Amino acid sequence: MTITITGEQLKSMMEGKSVPKDVQKAVEKAVKPKYEPKCLEDGTYTLEDLEKWFAFFCTALEKLTEGKYKGKSLLPVSSGYNNAFEKFFGVDPVLASNTMIKHNLIRSKGWRSKNGASGVTLFKYDPEAEKKYAERSNAKRGEDALKKMGMAS
Repeated sequence: MTITITGEQLKSMMEGKSVPKDVQKAVEKAVKPKYEPKCLEDGTYTLEDLEKWFAFFCTALEKLTEGKYKGKSLLPVSSGYNNAFEKFFGVDPVLASNTMIKHNLIRSKGWRSKNGASGVTLFKYDPEAEKKYAERSNAKRGEDALKKMGMAS
């Protein structure tokens, strides 16, 4: 099937105006080759896929964050990362993030606000920070908390 696209239709698409669905799909297919991640038999993905996903994550971390969190942590839903990832790769971003977490490329931390909202924050894996955190035992953190509260010396 051949679809002819006029210059006017192409211009409308670039400006975000409405064009027929078949024209839009044809242009998207012609402009962006289909990306197919290579899922292995054990349910993991190839190193090539992980590298592409991690590069995309690093770019998002740098470009989609601001303020004191710039380049440090990313809220995937509110920043638009999840939607962008799915549009770009055609892969579930949660599945990709979990795969990168398994391979120690990124880390995630869940959170809940006082008004009941909850979500997850993604950040790069830092072996030094992980080691530092592990060295401080729960008991030590408890002692520090009691000191701050003025209940221990």
